[in-house]
Amino acid sequence: GCVLGSDYPLPVVEPAAAAREARERIWGLRQELGFRELAQSIHQQHGSRRSNQAPRSRKRRGRTSPSSSTMQQLDLDLG
Repeated sequence: GCVLGSDYPLPVVEPAAAAREARERIWGLRQELGFRELAQSIHQQHGSRRSNQAPRSRKRRGRTSPSSSTMQQLDLDLG
């Protein structure tokens, strides 16, 4: 029972057209002279500094799951 433009506002932009225009503008910027050098300098300054180190292990830190021998059942007497 909701009417667009009356009960609910109409979209500010047409999503498909806005996405298409954004892609075209980004692609245009990437084709400009000097873009690659600028991107490389940004990566040099802000990119990962761990690339020459061995990968870290995937071992999780923090709480460990309790073993079945240490778990206790709580009993609530609601009666």
